[in-house]
Amino acid sequence: MAALGELDFSARTQGGVPGVAMSDVEGFLHRNGLKYFSFAVTRRGLDKAVNPTIELKTNYKDAWADRYRERRYDQLDPLVQLSRSETTPIIWGSDSFLRRLGKRQYHFFMEAREFEVRCGASFPMRAVDGTVGLVTYTSDEEDVLLDVLNERGPQLLVAAHQIADGYAATEAAPEPEGNPLSPREREALIWVAEGCTSEEVAERMFITTSAVNYHLGNATRKLRARNRHHAALTALKLRYI
Repeated sequence: MAALGELDFSARTQGGVPGVAMSDVEGFLHRNGLKYFSFAVTRRGLDKAVNPTIELKTNYKDAWADRYRERRYDQLDPLVQLSRSETTPIIWGSDSFLRRLGKRQYHFFMEAREFEVRCGASFPMRAVDGTVGLVTYTSDEEDVLLDVLNERGPQLLVAAHQIADGYAATEAAPEPEGNPLSPREREALIWVAEGCTSEEVAERMFITTSAVNYHLGNATRKLRARNRHHAALTALKLRYI
């Protein structure tokens, strides 16, 4: 595999699955005056349901990475939501960016700053099967970040593709045999299990509220549950989600 940020067409034609070492990523960050990176799959392709846990590859401080995973901040993080619709880099952390956020999202970024995650650029990555990933680079200073983007933008983009190729191979856990739920029904139940309303589920699944209620109604009947919350608990117990 070529060094991060460098193209290697001969290696790509050999058809091997590339790997990315954390030391390589950290060396790339250091060479470019950046601080942290992260990569996460934000939507699975081929109409698969989202994972009930967030897979986060990063060199963030352990305390922040653990908090992000345990509190399921991927459901609150606006960068994750934007990655599913944006195709260009998302520059974040400035005062103008923060002013556009809701109260909870604003406090999320203020909390991140306590762990030295202050500003950055996030690159949405799309695979041919529809899987969406997000590669993020951070800096302590907005001016430094903008200078790096202006001077090394193409290399950052190439490195983002290499990072995504190297880490996206982690697959979701295999589904139990005999799962009666459709991918949409499973995804809707996952969000219900996380405490989301129909409107919030619709926003995350990019469908209408009536469609959410339709999928949840079907899932509830299939699982012979009393209501959607009972259905979500049953699905979790049976490892259907």
